[in-house]
Amino acid sequence: LERDSFSVPWGQVFPKLTSFKVRPEVLQVTLARRDTAEITLTADNVVLAGKPKDHYFFKTSSIKLYPNTVDLIGPRTVIESLRQHNSKVQLEPVDLTNRSSTVNQPVGLAQALKDQGVTMQSGRGEQTVIVTVPLEAEDIEVALFTVPIVYYNEDALGLRHQKATNFQKSIDIKLVGPPTELDGRSDEDLLKDFVLIFDWKQVPSTFTGTATGNVSFSLVNLPDSVGGTDARGKHDLSIH
Repeated sequence: LERDSFSVPWGQVFPKLTSFKVRPEVLQVTLARRDTAEITLTADNVVLAGKPKDHYFFKTSSIKLYPNTVDLIGPRTVIESLRQHNSKVQLEPVDLTNRSSTVNQPVGLAQALKDQGVTMQSGRGEQTVIVTVPLEAEDIEVALFTVPIVYYNEDALGLRHQKATNFQKSIDIKLVGPPTELDGRSDEDLLKDFVLIFDWKQVPSTFTGTATGNVSFSLVNLPDSVGGTDARGKHDLSIH
């Protein structure tokens, strides 16, 4: 709209439009039959932008949407295509730039779908959904040397007329787990929070010679997210 002039009637604050021009004088409008489709959103519909903070990552399977069922409204041909190919329903990007904790962000439809005349209704008039992306820290390794082994049921060998010699009293290990559990703690503190256990009953009674057995890893004040490997990074702790 291009104004030519305004006149302000006496005693009124706002002017009254008296002359205007519209350019162009003719508009072309495309009409289409409207359709609605109920779509269930998954992590495949989420668009992620940016890189999390170093040593943090996310799992696609952990991404959640609320609500995850929405109505898409728009031209019938476009809606039918989205109904047949759910993966074409893309949302606005979720920004993960330099983040190190769970990201919760309300997002609407991608601009490309809006440009095609598609709108989204997620309930109670809302046009957005909440995308939750949990970020996890990469595991770190802490090397511990000469960790003592606790031996159980040595009397079982005597009952079987067996005797063990030259067995290891300790081994070198690596603790593997989240930095929130392991970082900044001394070796002495970590050694208090787990026990290495070997049970003589697991050695076959018919065996003679050099035997190999697995050492159990018992956590005391550490979560199950912490594990142990041998010094070479193998998951089985064993002695000979």
